[in-house]
Amino acid sequence: MADPFGLFLGFVALLAVAFLAVYAYYESAGAPAPVRTRHGLTPGRSAVAVAVGVGLAVLVVAVGGRVSFEAVLASRRYALRVGLWVVVVVGACEAVAGGYGFARRWLRCRPDRVDATGRVEAGTTAVSGTVTDDYAAAAPVTGRTAVCWSWSVSVTGPGLRRYDEDDPHRTVDGGTGGCPFVLDDGTGPLCVDPTDATLAVDGERSVVRRPDSAPPDGFVDPAPSVEADYADRPREYTEAVLRPGETATVWGAVVSDDDGPVLRGPRTTIVAGSPAGVARRYRRRAAGYALAGIAGGAVGVLGLLWSVGGL
Repeated sequence: MADPFGLFLGFVALLAVAFLAVYAYYESAGAPAPVRTRHGLTPGRSAVAVAVGVGLAVLVVAVGGRVSFEAVLASRRYALRVGLWVVVVVGACEAVAGGYGFARRWLRCRPDRVDATGRVEAGTTAVSGTVTDDYAAAAPVTGRTAVCWSWSVSVTGPGLRRYDEDDPHRTVDGGTGGCPFVLDDGTGPLCVDPTDATLAVDGERSVVRRPDSAPPDGFVDPAPSVEADYADRPREYTEAVLRPGETATVWGAVVSDDDGPVLRGPRTTIVAGSPAGVARRYRRRAAGYALAGIAGGAVGVLGLLWSVGGL
């Protein structure tokens, strides 16, 4: 017959894993778009990584450890040491999930999988070409002529994380934007709509707004709530853009419109660069994140076993 106390602890552990996974999902979903996608993660992948990491840590402690609850309650240092290794294990799982995300991007943009812009049909595709100057708009931070952009804003000042910190720096908002543009590899034009797309573009520039300073030329206030809430603190806006004349690789779903095929939707990804360069970049990131995650996971599990007396 199963131990009732053990079953109770197992039930509490499952609830903790579920709670942390849901928390990770909504934290990731609520993060600024450029920050959320920078490491190959999505809200779903982040939630799964947290659940696997915490579940693995609980399993290691339950199977391989000899936990003394008296020691846990009596020693804050003991609890912090165990908690530190749990964080390492969870971080390692996040790295592996990021590697998986980059591997998926690499598979989608390999040069042998890229179609001609003038011959795409409805369905999932990957294309590459030059951004024409048929359509463009002004980027909201620097005012540069661009077809799509991503931006984030961070705030400097005391009390952002802890009131005893002198000069913390925290990203508080961010987003993406753009206008429908035309991509052409010489075989014909293809319209791309960047709305809701994942962007990885270049040309990064920063604009710092000081308290009570006038906005710089071209600045159209993309985050009015930040300007209202943090007007007494320095705000640093960072913006990256894709401009006419640059090469881009795009993949996602093509749908038929009145004016012809359009590549658009939330699964669209727009990356600056040629397919060969983009694929090489994501292949390296996938390998690096996966190796770092595996190594970090091994260290975390060994550290956890050592902390709970399993070694």
